[in-house]
Amino acid sequence: MLRKFFTNLWFCSGIGFLFLFSLGCYLWYQYDTEPYRQQERASREYARRYTASQKTRGITQPEEKSNIVADESKTENPTTSKGTVNVFDSVSDDTKVKSTKALLSKTFEETKENVRVSPFGFGEYPEVPLGFPAALSWNDPDRQANLPDHALKNIELIERVLIKLWTEGDKSFHGSGSTYNDKIYPHYDNTVYVLYGETRMPDGTMKRYPTRLISGPQVVFDAHDFLSDNPPDHLRILDIESTGIDPYQFLGLPYKE
Repeated sequence: MLRKFFTNLWFCSGIGFLFLFSLGCYLWYQYDTEPYRQQERASREYARRYTASQKTRGITQPEEKSNIVADESKTENPTTSKGTVNVFDSVSDDTKVKSTKALLSKTFEETKENVRVSPFGFGEYPEVPLGFPAALSWNDPDRQANLPDHALKNIELIERVLIKLWTEGDKSFHGSGSTYNDKIYPHYDNTVYVLYGETRMPDGTMKRYPTRLISGPQVVFDAHDFLSDNPPDHLRILDIESTGIDPYQFLGLPYKE
């Protein structure tokens, strides 16, 4: 009898111990994992509020976007279903041509406004060739502001002539050029343009003498060199009247007073 009692007592005690041990483990698990569960609940709440706020702003979530794309792929093309007409098909060819012409005209006018032209009626400034050695007056506003119009006009003609000479292969001029009697005289090394006059000597003979000399500043000479009939060999003497370039004829410009 006592044996059965103690046997049952140990059995019940064992059952009770297992129950208490299990309960303790459960309570400890709940206590130990509570911070993680709180973090998970906070994350879910944040995600729920963020989704709600995005929907309120009209922003579609990725999942909803994919559904929309799928639905749109099943939708018929609005330009071909139910007899709907494409808006471009309803525009006549004449209207398209007029629209194109209007666009081209607008583009041309905008380009025209950006094109720089001569204030002296010579048209657009020419394109400067690669390697051209001289500075151009129309690219130097300060220089233009300090010179009178007639001087600026002659300078521009000289520069236009030199640009054309360069593009045609004559690259031997040095620096700029000069004007005389409406002609352009490019400056070349060791070259002097000379205009001679004559005077009667006491013995009745005619003596030639220089009345005008044109050259670049790099050419070294003395006026007395041209009093004799044998000027220095290092100089090339060109007659002013038979040489020089008519800029209007050379450049194809209309003559203006």
